[in-house]
Amino acid sequence: MIEFNGPITEENQLKRIKKVDKEVRYPTLLFGIILLVMMILSMLIPFFKDILWDIIICLVIYLAILPAIIKTPKKVALRIRIAPHVIITDNEVMLEVWDNGKLIWWKKNLSKVKKVLDCGELYYIILKHGGISTSWICQKSNIVNGTIEEFETIFESKIVKEPD
Repeated sequence: MIEFNGPITEENQLKRIKKVDKEVRYPTLLFGIILLVMMILSMLIPFFKDILWDIIICLVIYLAILPAIIKTPKKVALRIRIAPHVIITDNEVMLEVWDNGKLIWWKKNLSKVKKVLDCGELYYIILKHGGISTSWICQKSNIVNGTIEEFETIFESKIVKEPD
């Protein structure tokens, strides 16, 4: 059994914010481009004229919230201290979370792990149907049970080193 427990350093939290911002930025911009194309089509093709005002309203709302979606302010993000408690066994990964005022464990089978991103001081356990924003974070210095070598043995075929 391998166990990580403790707060993530402020520096590592800021690095995570940059990764999450990058992951969110592209789908958000794609959505904006789709809205613009729909607006142009609604002006050119009579069939779409009925929904022109709906598209314009959506576009205005989108443009109003765009800065908040694309860039997470550091001060806001650092108010919440990330202190994950992750346990890895031979067949599952568990994350301790608060749910309605109670501590519970989210459990996932190891087969649900898409990849483990090795970012030097951190591992991001990325589950299938998820990305960096929903990953489970394991800071190497927070290992309280087991070793890094055992961790890497369990996820041997799924570890991807982050390029420098």
